[in-house]
Amino acid sequence: MLLAYNILATILFILAFPCLLVMLLVRRYRLEERLGLGAKERFAPLKEKRPIWIHAASVGEISAIAPLVSVVKARRPELSVVVSTTTVTGLERARQLLKRVDLFTILPFDLLFILLSVLRQARPKALLLAELELWPNLIWAAKALGCRVAIVNGRLSKRSFSRYRLINRFVVAALEKVDLFCLQSEADRDRFLQLGIVPEKTAVTGSLKFDVSPVGRVELPVMANRRVVVAGSTREGEEKVLMKAFARLRQDFDHLLLVLAPRHLSRVPEVEALASEFGFAVVRKSRLEPGDGDVDILILDTMGELSSVYACAQVAFVGGSLVPVGGHNPLEPAALGVPVVFGPYMEQRGAAALLEKGAAFQVEGLDQLTETIGQLLEDPSKREVAGSQAKKVIQQRKGAASATFELLTKNGII
Repeated sequence: MLLAYNILATILFILAFPCLLVMLLVRRYRLEERLGLGAKERFAPLKEKRPIWIHAASVGEISAIAPLVSVVKARRPELSVVVSTTTVTGLERARQLLKRVDLFTILPFDLLFILLSVLRQARPKALLLAELELWPNLIWAAKALGCRVAIVNGRLSKRSFSRYRLINRFVVAALEKVDLFCLQSEADRDRFLQLGIVPEKTAVTGSLKFDVSPVGRVELPVMANRRVVVAGSTREGEEKVLMKAFARLRQDFDHLLLVLAPRHLSRVPEVEALASEFGFAVVRKSRLEPGDGDVDILILDTMGELSSVYACAQVAFVGGSLVPVGGHNPLEPAALGVPVVFGPYMEQRGAAALLEKGAAFQVEGLDQLTETIGQLLEDPSKREVAGSQAKKVIQQRKGAASATFELLTKNGII
């Protein structure tokens, strides 16, 4: 299985090589790190320390592993920690959020010769993969060099499970080399067992997202004495619906402010243009001036500030849920005691618990979205009850970081 995977990966690499040469000129892509270049110099200070290498795909996964990194550094301060991610935005977020990490890097391409070269320089004691970052050569190279491998905050959605079952032999060939699976729920554990993972390697430790510490409220002058609706991590197709709802809500609520935070900052110009087409006064947060008090829509075009803006909201909408993406993290505003609204495509863990306790509200489309946000804006007591329940849901499910650390220690991973 590994041979077939590597033949395919090598062919794809050769076909993509002309594009990679162009990307080499675009330093933001960080192609040097993806090709493993300069690894000797980068890892030299850590080589003799046998660091713990933690990999998280992008921004959301980086935020999720933050509590685990904090616990590791607090209880084992002598350990060095390397954090890798697949995206440049993930790398930027990691540098903002994870203050005690020894080295940040982009994960190299999943090519065996590159990974063996990099891991020989890094010499990690353990490789921790967040959620389900299934890179067969990364796992194989780590094991070949005597590194223990664990999945942390592991999850396997129904959609991913169905996909992996189609390529079961390839998946199991990689997963069977993993030493330990720290999983979010019993449902995840059942799916891993159905893929052929032995029960002794699996344990339910909970979701690290419940352990994320709330940030402080940072109110901008443009928010003063206004009702604020924050729509976070929005995807293409959602902003138009949100703006239509906003136009209706403004008829009933004076001085209403909508804050839009696109999931991908590259879409900011597109969202700004759409708001202008609707006739709204719109400004980017990075261009906000002290006198911009008459703004209708504020676009959050900066990295790492969504939580502090959620904290200023009367109502939070979580994006990726009005379109079939699976939704983004509803626990982020919930932890701040903010009522949460999301669409029909929400598949994130914790959403069901929030709905069950009346801390979140699921809507089908424009009409329900407008009505639900309007009811929450109109009724402070309803907002207070929902926000209080949201905090309770979070508090009752904390502890995954400690449970994960203890299991990793017990099994000799770290």
